[in-house]
Amino acid sequence: MTDPEGTRPRDVQQLLVFYGITPSVAQPLRKHSLRTVDGGRERLRWLEQQRAARGPERDDPAVCPPAVPGQLALFPARRSLPLKIVPRILNRPLRGYEDVVPITAAYAAENGYSKPWLRQLQQMVRLILAVRDAEGCALVPGDAIDDLQYYQVAVDECLRRAGMLGPRRDPGRPRMSVRRRPAVEARPPRPRRETPAKSCADCEAWTTGVHGARCPACRAWRATPALHPVGTCGRCRRTDLPVNADQRCRGCLVALAVWGPDAGARPVTQLWLGATRPPKAPSAADHSEEALTAHPLLAGQLTLFPTRRDWSALVLRPTRELPPLGESAQAVMDELADVMRAQHWSENTRRAAAATMRVLLCWLGADEAIPEQDVYDLVKCDSHLKAKRVVQFLEPRGLLAPDPERRADRDERLIEELLGKLPGPIAEEVRVWVQVLRGEGSREHPPRAFLGIRRYLDAIHPTLMDWAGTVTSLREITTDGVTAAIATRKGNPARMIHVVLRSLFRALRQERVIFRDPTRGLVFPGIKILPPSVPSDQLGGLLDGARTAVERFFIALVAVHALPGTTIRGLQLSWLDLSAGTLTTGAGLLPHVVLLEDFTHQLAADWLTERHRRWPAAINPHLFISQQSALDTTCRPVSATMFRKVFSRVGLTMEQVRQDRILFEARQHADPLHLMRLFGLSDGPAMRYVTAAHPERTMKLPR
Repeated sequence: MTDPEGTRPRDVQQLLVFYGITPSVAQPLRKHSLRTVDGGRERLRWLEQQRAARGPERDDPAVCPPAVPGQLALFPARRSLPLKIVPRILNRPLRGYEDVVPITAAYAAENGYSKPWLRQLQQMVRLILAVRDAEGCALVPGDAIDDLQYYQVAVDECLRRAGMLGPRRDPGRPRMSVRRRPAVEARPPRPRRETPAKSCADCEAWTTGVHGARCPACRAWRATPALHPVGTCGRCRRTDLPVNADQRCRGCLVALAVWGPDAGARPVTQLWLGATRPPKAPSAADHSEEALTAHPLLAGQLTLFPTRRDWSALVLRPTRELPPLGESAQAVMDELADVMRAQHWSENTRRAAAATMRVLLCWLGADEAIPEQDVYDLVKCDSHLKAKRVVQFLEPRGLLAPDPERRADRDERLIEELLGKLPGPIAEEVRVWVQVLRGEGSREHPPRAFLGIRRYLDAIHPTLMDWAGTVTSLREITTDGVTAAIATRKGNPARMIHVVLRSLFRALRQERVIFRDPTRGLVFPGIKILPPSVPSDQLGGLLDGARTAVERFFIALVAVHALPGTTIRGLQLSWLDLSAGTLTTGAGLLPHVVLLEDFTHQLAADWLTERHRRWPAAINPHLFISQQSALDTTCRPVSATMFRKVFSRVGLTMEQVRQDRILFEARQHADPLHLMRLFGLSDGPAMRYVTAAHPERTMKLPR
């Protein structure tokens, strides 16, 4: 003691102070709240609970007072939930807290967290459960966890495992900003010390990367004496160098790799400057190969022998080795860059289209139209090139020579494939029928599309193949043969065969290919099939399963206005008038005008907004476009697959939903004229729907 005489007794632990020894903080001899276990100290929970019971009750009514279950807040507000207010509610009974405690312990054990971390996590769980009771909710609101000061992710996961986490009440609610320490001003980087250029003692390369006597690569060779023992190089005859199993030093190996095996007979090596390995020198093969020269297409020049170009050798060369662009070719490249920028092409598409265009213009020039066949042959040699966008850019500018084989109608090609499978005489007779359907017969009539002809041919192709095994010409087919062919099918397929065979033999009789029509006088009874009703639960889930604005608008046009899929795909953007609330379908003398109610009108407005946002520079005039058809210069409509999957998710088809809508309207109004005006039907389908909806009104009375 410094002054024992003047010190009076006090109820404190005695403290001894010795001069020259650093004083330490006084500690009690016994700590009742801790006990020694393997690995350190452990808190005595029972002692803490007794002390908490003897102390004041920790249930402050001012902190998150419980509300009536189910009560709604008048003014929702953000809460500040720091860790320091948890002791004020330690003794508050909270529903479900005891169930979450083992889950928090398991979570801490999985991630290897300490016991103090687990204790604070449980305190934050207690705090968020108090917020749940204060909100009057059965589950913890998902957005309330954002107000916690710490452990937001851990609390979210533990409550999710315990089944106590509810949905977010406001998904767009911003998260509470977390206080962060002020950023410390970054220390300026230390300037890199420039080492003077000098020569490596082993490979003799002059560079600034040499620290000490040798470059890093040579030091690595020196550090592995088992692989590179010190000896004499068999090429340069230098001693005290690490060599490999072939008695070559590192410098000679690099020289041989660059200059080729012929350099092994020369014991000298070129001086290297600026790098620890020499630059690649041109080989003998490179010297003997002539530089690339362009072969531009000359205006008006004719082809003597049409051949296909092999672009594989040109694609493998780097861009710097391509022939330079001329003035006209450079102008085309500049125009392509402007188009890509105006139409908002993606970066990958821009790079691929520019590379494809550069190779074509460097080799063929821009003074004559580039064959379309060459564009696709070039793309086949490199998967990183694009042909479709390049073709769509060149064609409207007159710089593309179309390929007749590629431009042929897809259905026309399929028809030729089907005809090629038939024997010669029968194939020629069927081809005459195809020409008649196309309006090229002896009698003038409107041509039928290749799509309809292909469907006709698909229906009777198995029948024609069966006949080809027994007859050599369609002249040998009799009425019994036609009847037997129809009998192989039932229902609508049988009726389809009858209709197509009747068209086939009538056309051949008209063109005087056959002497008589075997289908004459053959009557096929009509098939009356009532359209099935669609369950209401499937219709209810149809719109809920739509994921985009275009799918919702398409469903409304089918399920509300009963428009066919082909009609919807062919709609033009100019046919939609939102100001008048109308949509005109079809073209011709009698177009059908659809009046859009509020629901469909809003869906149409949503789709137009989405369409303009995604494709502001779209050139396709159709109302429905996709990523593939938005910038398509051929202005083709979207594929049917784009919308067919919308209905298949709930086990329906587009035609089922359309028929159910018309049938529902027919049950409400037994007037075929009403159906014709509302859905644009003709008189025949309108009468069939009315008959299906009200069969009692169409029964024939006995005489």
